[in-house]
Amino acid sequence: MKTFRHNKRNTRTRGSVTIFLSISFTLLLSLIVYTIESCHLDAMVARSEAVTYISLDSLFGQYCLPLFEKFGLFCLNEQGLDLKSELTKYAEENCKPPAFLLTNSHSFLRLNTENVDITKVEYITDTDGELFSEQICDYISYLKMSDLAKALMDDASTEYPDAFKDDENGNLDLSLDNIDTGGLIAYANKIESSNSENSSADNEVSREQSDTSNIDAETFEDSISDSIGHIIKNGLLSFIVNDPSKVSSNSVDKATLPSVTCQLSQDGVNASYGYYKDHADATFKKACVCEYVENTFGSYTNPDINSKLNYSMEYVIYGSDSDDVNFINCCLQLIALRTGLNLVHILTDKNKCNALEQIASIAESLPIVRTIAKYTIMAIWATAEAILDIRDLVSGKSVPLIKTSDQWNLSLEGLKDFSKTTTSKNAGTTGLSYERYLQMLMLLQNNISVYYRTMDLIQMDICANYNEDFRLSKCVTSIEASIEYRIPFILLPRSENYTSNGYFSYR
Repeated sequence: MKTFRHNKRNTRTRGSVTIFLSISFTLLLSLIVYTIESCHLDAMVARSEAVTYISLDSLFGQYCLPLFEKFGLFCLNEQGLDLKSELTKYAEENCKPPAFLLTNSHSFLRLNTENVDITKVEYITDTDGELFSEQICDYISYLKMSDLAKALMDDASTEYPDAFKDDENGNLDLSLDNIDTGGLIAYANKIESSNSENSSADNEVSREQSDTSNIDAETFEDSISDSIGHIIKNGLLSFIVNDPSKVSSNSVDKATLPSVTCQLSQDGVNASYGYYKDHADATFKKACVCEYVENTFGSYTNPDINSKLNYSMEYVIYGSDSDDVNFINCCLQLIALRTGLNLVHILTDKNKCNALEQIASIAESLPIVRTIAKYTIMAIWATAEAILDIRDLVSGKSVPLIKTSDQWNLSLEGLKDFSKTTTSKNAGTTGLSYERYLQMLMLLQNNISVYYRTMDLIQMDICANYNEDFRLSKCVTSIEASIEYRIPFILLPRSENYTSNGYFSYR
């Protein structure tokens, strides 16, 4: 009996140990499986996020190449392209495991695409042109830096200081101790002396353009009336250009252009009337777009021969569908601008003011009438001078913003016989060019008009040279997508769905 009880006790002990070891092994195995599956799940979630963004990047790899190469705009042309199916194709392709791993059905990185949904698409013409202006601002910043670098590299005559030259070992030495300050000063003085010589030459020409303000008051009033009537009768265009028949009369149908087809938000409508939430930001963006227009498109003095409208800058300012209408209206605005600037000069020039006072006092006796006559003659004088200025601008000359007495063209004596044969004495070497004055007019326009008319020019160019069915309103600049993945477990007979949200934008 003792032996039997002893054996029974040992059997119970061994059974308890077996159960304990089984439970321990099961818990340990469960912990191992849980750890493996948790690591696998985290890895697959990270991979699904990567697949989402890689797929969106791949989708935008089909961006519109002519739009990027010619105009610096990064957009995906949606025409003829199913965004959802394309994104699904890229997602499924990127879900495949690398070739060096096991087959797809047994791969540790196996991932299946369940559903693809595009939740938001933004086009470059959306948000009242803000997306467009942001890309232009980025483009201009890089363009200016590249132009500066190119100018430095192309200037073979520039003698660089020793600090910017390679040392004897072929390394670039940028230490300040090696800068030849004497050489820099001499180089700067050389540039300054060159500019001084040019200025002296300009001054010699200006001295010959002395103002003669003496005129017979009795015949002055009738002479001015005849001159102004002659201008109105023969047309302003004949006074501005030598051959009005050479002015382009090209026109375009605006029915499909962004400025006509795009809808503005309430903020955009307010902005079209000049109401902005952030005036500083709006002014900066418009300045960048104006600079972009001057660098990219042409004008009357540098026409776009291959474009539907030859005078692109004038179109941005006035917005008519015809070249000649845009040109003549821009000239009228420039005349108004130059008239105001010329009035500033007359009011600050004592000789001209005294001459006007003398003529007005002789012509009329009443003080009020004399004052009216003085300022009337002053306005006519400034306008006639402005017409000469615009004639110089469209012929390729430069005109100073605020003139000096030496730079003034038309005397009161010459005003009496003013006609389209009146010649300008302006040498055209100092001041602002025609394009720079057009930039000033563009800055006076509201932002919405400048943005969308610039988009019109881009669409017209692409339609004329690449694809006549191209529409800028179908060019995608950002996409938000939601992709649902099925993640199969490697040790458990089940799977889990995970949704990854991705956002691609040029910004």
